[in-house]
Amino acid sequence: MPKEARYFAVCVAVALVLTPLVLWRPAILAIVGGALFMPVILARPKVLCAITLLASMTTLTMQQLSGVAVLGSLDEMLIILCVFVVLTPNLIRRKKFRRLPGNLPLLIFIALGVAGGVFNGASASLILQDGFLLTKGFLFAFLVAQLDWAADDLRRVVKGGGAVIAVVLAAGVINLGMPGAWAQLFGDKESVRAGVASLIGPFTHPSFFGQVTALAAIAVGSYRAVVRKSGMSLALLIGSILGVVLSVRRKAIIGLLGVALWFGLARRPAATLALLAAVLPFAIYLSWDQLIAARDAVNLEYFVNPEGSARTVLYKTGLELSVSNFPGGVGFSRYGTFVAGSSYSPLYYDLGFPSVWGLQPDGRFLTDTYWPGIFAETGILGAAALIAALGTLATHSWKLFKRATDPLVKWIAVVGTGWSLEYLFESAASPVYSSPPTYLILFAALGIVISLSDSNPALSPAKHERRALR
Repeated sequence: MPKEARYFAVCVAVALVLTPLVLWRPAILAIVGGALFMPVILARPKVLCAITLLASMTTLTMQQLSGVAVLGSLDEMLIILCVFVVLTPNLIRRKKFRRLPGNLPLLIFIALGVAGGVFNGASASLILQDGFLLTKGFLFAFLVAQLDWAADDLRRVVKGGGAVIAVVLAAGVINLGMPGAWAQLFGDKESVRAGVASLIGPFTHPSFFGQVTALAAIAVGSYRAVVRKSGMSLALLIGSILGVVLSVRRKAIIGLLGVALWFGLARRPAATLALLAAVLPFAIYLSWDQLIAARDAVNLEYFVNPEGSARTVLYKTGLELSVSNFPGGVGFSRYGTFVAGSSYSPLYYDLGFPSVWGLQPDGRFLTDTYWPGIFAETGILGAAALIAALGTLATHSWKLFKRATDPLVKWIAVVGTGWSLEYLFESAASPVYSSPPTYLILFAALGIVISLSDSNPALSPAKHERRALR
């Protein structure tokens, strides 16, 4: 038995013996577990990054099932641990850090948020909390980029990702068989749209299941298009698409269709347009009633009664604040973000939010969006800077796809680009760039892309030629 396997077996045995003794003290259990596994974590930073990614996907579920509030912050704690585990060896060896594409506009975004918060009297602790939560995904991408990734690592990513998708879909099948009981266990209540009980899978809300299955469909579809086809990948692709549909979330369905159309037009424009012309009329005919119902629901929520919709109020007021505070904003922790909601920003009282359903203190829709908070807290300039940072990362991934020759490298590159588009669709009505369960998935892929681009001379010849000249 390899040394690492023996060590792992001993750790599990010791944990099983100690767990009953310290279960009543979770902090002690965490310390003991961390001490036992620290040698493995230090020796395998990629494993720690994978654990952090899985924790970010399951933290809300663990919190829901256990009732332990601190589990809601598990992903942030692990990101901080990654900072020390990943960066310390580079500092000791004096190894140069890989640069995050788009870091300049990201720094502008942070500077505007901090300056606005200080100017408007927000506390330093709240400014730091909000700034960290809004940028922790970029931080994780930077950390993942510092590790050296190779083809063998990508094969493990494919196998691990396939296993995670299979578990998510299996949970969705169980959920389909017992929707009421499953919703009571994992979520607050059963959600029904268009007469269909929305699936939540192993998550706490249908939108999360829709987001994850949409990302899975993009990843599996890209693998089949770029690497190879198999019966297993076909099953995962069909299951993921059905998962998106049965989540009954508009943004996930539209996002997946948008990414599929972009990918088809990018690779085979003529065939894609011909297929679209042939299929679209029949699709519209078969789903006409559902399309009319969705149109009426959107019209009622956003146009007929805009002041009664929390999301519409957040958007309208956020844009007004970005204009009135041009070119900056009201500052971090002041509007539309998790910290603004948890501390219930004084600005909310001035805006009359306590009288808006869903936006009152502890209201369930205080963090229902992403961009209103960005526009309000950092202004039009800050929002433009953040869009530039995200766009630069997506463009960097697409450039790698066009340059690379290894199928697996091309796959992770096109996944990084496709997921960037999907997140853009989702962000219209969800804080996908900063909140569990999906926010780290995109940034993990982009971090791998950055590492592959920088470490392989064949993928970025000009950069390596400049280094050689120095």
